[in-house]
Amino acid sequence: LLGLQNLEPPMRLSFLPYLSVGGQQVPAAAGNNFTTLKSGGLDVKYGVNEGFTLDMTLIPDFGQVVSDNVVLNLSPFEIQFAENRPFFTEGTELFNKAGIFYSRRVGATPMGYHAAKAYAHQQGYTMVSNPGITRLYNASKFSGRNRKNLGIGVFNAIGARMVAEMKDAAGKKHEFETEPLTNYNIVVLDQALKNRSSITFTNTNVLRQGSARDANVSAVDVILFNKKNTYQFVSSTRLSHVTGANRQTGYKAVTRLGKVSGKWQWAVENNIESKHYNPNDLGVLQAPNEFSTGVMLKFQQFAPNKHFNYRNYEWTLSQTNLYSPFRFSGVEFRSEMLHVFKNFWDLSVNVSSQPVWTHDYFEMRTPGVMVRKTPWVFLGLFGSTDSRKKLFVSYGGGFAEGPIENDPFFLLRGGARYRFSNRFTLDASLRREHDTGNFGYAYRQADGTAILGRRELLNTTGILSGIYNFTARMNLTLRARHYWSKVRYVAFFDVQPDGWWKDRPFAEGHNQNFNVFNVDAFFTWDFRLGSSLIVAWKNALGPEEFIDGTRFKNYFANLGQTLSARHSNEVTMRFVYFLDYNQLKGKRLLKS
Repeated sequence: LLGLQNLEPPMRLSFLPYLSVGGQQVPAAAGNNFTTLKSGGLDVKYGVNEGFTLDMTLIPDFGQVVSDNVVLNLSPFEIQFAENRPFFTEGTELFNKAGIFYSRRVGATPMGYHAAKAYAHQQGYTMVSNPGITRLYNASKFSGRNRKNLGIGVFNAIGARMVAEMKDAAGKKHEFETEPLTNYNIVVLDQALKNRSSITFTNTNVLRQGSARDANVSAVDVILFNKKNTYQFVSSTRLSHVTGANRQTGYKAVTRLGKVSGKWQWAVENNIESKHYNPNDLGVLQAPNEFSTGVMLKFQQFAPNKHFNYRNYEWTLSQTNLYSPFRFSGVEFRSEMLHVFKNFWDLSVNVSSQPVWTHDYFEMRTPGVMVRKTPWVFLGLFGSTDSRKKLFVSYGGGFAEGPIENDPFFLLRGGARYRFSNRFTLDASLRREHDTGNFGYAYRQADGTAILGRRELLNTTGILSGIYNFTARMNLTLRARHYWSKVRYVAFFDVQPDGWWKDRPFAEGHNQNFNVFNVDAFFTWDFRLGSSLIVAWKNALGPEEFIDGTRFKNYFANLGQTLSARHSNEVTMRFVYFLDYNQLKGKRLLKS
């Protein structure tokens, strides 16, 4: 091509206004509560120059996303859910590089959601409304990389003040603040160096209106490679600071050295987290106060040979200690073998173990209380057929055992996907876990003492999903999920100062039969470039519905009762229209 000089790229500016309407019906003790849903907003994408882009969303509505895989959480740590909102999944690589940004914090359930319920019950009030999601006023992200390989990213979002409304016996209304007006901010500077090396500074900041807690986390990550890119050195440091009633400052440091290329690879890593390190206002950390060291050895066959397309063998060994005071916590060994055969079937074998008694400082939810957890060994076998075929099948199973009598753990899972045609695909899976000797926090006595329980735990998850393409631009997707968790306590114990257990009288009333049922159906019509009409139907088991596990003991009986119980329903229609500045400019020029 000749004569290409002084070219000016067109302006990258587009608008995506949306309008959403619908209704939600939730079963309640007094009947069905119906709520009209309506929203409107605007997304803007602006190319500041060839290297940087600004994305903004005004009054975003994230209702039309797949429901979370909610489970019964018996652990002392929160469950981390996948991000399904497009604004937080597109173009966020730079913000996620340090690993201190958990986007589900933005627009999450208000901090005082459950406190509002407890307050209404304590005062004898009737709850009128208690929003389960924090409304966002706006969110924006600016990111790109300049000619000197400096990546710059700025993220900001503002969450609305949220209140629960309730009324007393006389009909007088009362408000309970569940979330103050909040500003979320992230700044990232990522300088790329030679040989894929880099140095990155990340800062996350949360500011809340009034006397509510504020939080700040700063992180520096240094990643260095040698000239041949065979060895890697990583040094990561974090400093967190929380203000408010519980003012705290903490830190984290990670050091890693390893061989990262070739058939044989290895790594050595050390992780230190101080007692008060807390990134959870905009990030996620299950447990601080940890000192851990781990080693990894791996063999990979990349090029196909006579028997395998790919092979991988990996071994890891780690020891964890409480950081302050420095005390032993546990040792864990993991190994995995993966074979991908010439016919594209695969088979993996997993062996993992905690070979010694673990000292768990978090299970009892009480500072300074340690409980001993039993050693265990797990063996698992998993595999799948050729995913290119119309019929694709996956399978797996595992078994674990420990020194406690009658303490086996069983895992079974299976799934099948069949592609009937280019238009229609159906996928089904079932997973079942049965733990006959699960030990954990059971309840707290009136004096505040935490009680340990031994329980039989049965978890079953069934998922059915499919897609039907009417045309290249029109499709219907459906996903139905049923999760059932049954907990039956068989014994209770007092935890001694040295962590060992002492039998105590059995306490009734702590068994659980927990069900989650969701159906998410989306009809999508992309009627022009970037513009779409989406009709969504979301069905869920009513929040006040209870399935009696003593009467309906097996999975299908329990599922039948779940389907016949009262459900909440939500139907919404969302209209999105794409407007491009250059197209609008071209139309004006034609008219003139």
